[in-house]
Amino acid sequence: MFWVFHKMTPGIIAGLHTFGSRLNFNPHIHMLVTMGGMKANGEWKTYDDVPFEMLRKQWQTVVLKLIRRSLNEEERATGKDPLVCPKCECY
Repeated sequence: MFWVFHKMTPGIIAGLHTFGSRLNFNPHIHMLVTMGGMKANGEWKTYDDVPFEMLRKQWQTVVLKLIRRSLNEEERATGKDPLVCPKCECY
C-alpha cells in the first residue's frame, strides 16, 4: 500500500524486544523508518510527513494475519490467544 501511494519503498529497521525494563515478559517492537525511500529508478525521494497511522495499521494487519495462520484447530475453536502470557502485566 505504501508503494501505491508514495511510489517508493521506505527503509525500515525493526527490533523485537521480549522483555520490558523491569525484566517482565512484554513483547514489543521498535522501528526506525526513513524520511524517504527509493523510487523504482533507484532515485531517493524524501517526504515531509510520515503516515504513522497508516504504517501502524498495515503492520497490525500483517502481524494478525500471520498469527491467525499459525493457530491450530483447538486455538481457533476456543479463541485462546497463544501469545498471551497469564503472568504478564501488559494484558
